[in-house]
Amino acid sequence: MSKKRVERVVTFENQSRVEESSEASVAWCTDPPGGIPTLVQVNVPGALDPSTMLYTGNLVERGKVPQALPDYAHIGVVSSAFGLRMRQHLSFTCIARALLQRWQLEDNGDHDPRSVATASSAIQLRMVLHGEGGTGKSHVIAAVHAFCNSWKRPFSIAKTAMTGKAAVSINGVTLHSWIGMHNLTPSTVHEAKEADEKGVPGYTEDLKLLLVDEMSMMNKQQLVRLDEALRARTKLDLPFGGINVVLAVVYTTVCVSRGLKFDLYEDTGFHLWRSFKDVVVLNENVRFSQDPEWGRYVSLARKGEWRQELVYILNSRILSDGLVLKSMVSPNVSTPSAPPSQRCTTYTTPDNWTRQAIINAYTVALSTKLPRNHYPIRVVANFNGRLNGLSSKDISDIMSLPDTKLGNMAPFIDLIPGMPVVFTQNVNPQHGIANGTFGTLHSVQFNQTTKFKLVEDAGSKLKVLIPNSPPAVVFVRVTRPKNFDVLPRDGLHDSLPADVYPVFMFKPQGSTE
Repeated sequence: MSKKRVERVVTFENQSRVEESSEASVAWCTDPPGGIPTLVQVNVPGALDPSTMLYTGNLVERGKVPQALPDYAHIGVVSSAFGLRMRQHLSFTCIARALLQRWQLEDNGDHDPRSVATASSAIQLRMVLHGEGGTGKSHVIAAVHAFCNSWKRPFSIAKTAMTGKAAVSINGVTLHSWIGMHNLTPSTVHEAKEADEKGVPGYTEDLKLLLVDEMSMMNKQQLVRLDEALRARTKLDLPFGGINVVLAVVYTTVCVSRGLKFDLYEDTGFHLWRSFKDVVVLNENVRFSQDPEWGRYVSLARKGEWRQELVYILNSRILSDGLVLKSMVSPNVSTPSAPPSQRCTTYTTPDNWTRQAIINAYTVALSTKLPRNHYPIRVVANFNGRLNGLSSKDISDIMSLPDTKLGNMAPFIDLIPGMPVVFTQNVNPQHGIANGTFGTLHSVQFNQTTKFKLVEDAGSKLKVLIPNSPPAVVFVRVTRPKNFDVLPRDGLHDSLPADVYPVFMFKPQGSTE
């Protein structure tokens, strides 16, 4: 689609103060229902005072999240506790203020549809939060979530993303699962009918804010379908049913159109996109604060501007051969110019043969750590049964092909307990396990009737066990953030550690090694 003209960018004239930008007044009830809504109602007027939204400039260590916040914490208090930068504070203030106004409207007690629609329209927030990777969009989202918890309204926010990996990073769910969006030929009539009759799976009556991360992967069709579903669910004929909506996106990759053929969604989607008039651009990269030179050239590369200086930096940080081998068996790797790191060494090569050689070298090195008479287990891909009935020669020829000829699926994978793995499917994003989630192989379980053959790989000279059937289940150890719930057990695996997860849909794939 054409570039979006920003109609209003929220900014400061005085950088230590957030001024009210909305003149919409919300009726205040002096006799609200009891319980928590009463406390919310009593505290909202004070929290909406601009003096409580001051930016303190307090900075904390990157990624540090406060353990606890006071009840009904003011915007400035939460911002200071999270150490938000100036523009992070600005975006957080816009969102938190919109939540306060909706809570105030809710406690007003006026249930007349026309009055509710008028008031909701006046205070609805439709905002785009821009910023390249590392500018702290996820940190702002975490602050908003903590703000809702502080006000005893944890279900006022729904955190979604267009991919499972992005959903995991914000402790949310995919937008498709939240809305129940099907992948069939879309129909606005069907979408509205489904939402009206069956409801929206992730929607609750407490919802006041829907956040969509990685919005650059959303097309206009999906934007319209979300709008239709929320209108049908809330019974309010307002954009997105009057719900506050925040779209978070890496500003260098905004592409809502995706070049689709013109259809009935084009015009509606265009006008929906243009209705997002509040825009905040995060321009301070916190991720590279300790290495600004590296961050500057990476930022340019994201925009398509590759500098020779970036190549020099990459070449200057190549690990020596001895350190590479050490990093294969030790989680703590350090260089003279860098502190110890808990991350695995990353290898980058455009050559499949080189990549396979690296994998073979890693497997051989790791297999030496196995107990005596224990060997790697080689699981051979059958490509959905397509190898059945082929001759040994045909199978051998197929297995010798590079994985680029096999749909990027490796012909086999060697499994060794303790090796790093990556999930290639959205197994359970709401519990922190999605496509791209890293883990460690804990163990492999086969059926009792499985037979194994010990063979020697002619290329790597490595002895491996080849089963006559794939494993029944693979157990993977996943380190999830503390704010994820512990996965429930099925009674069969209660003896396993809490961070070990059974995977029943196993697909050997070279890119997961």
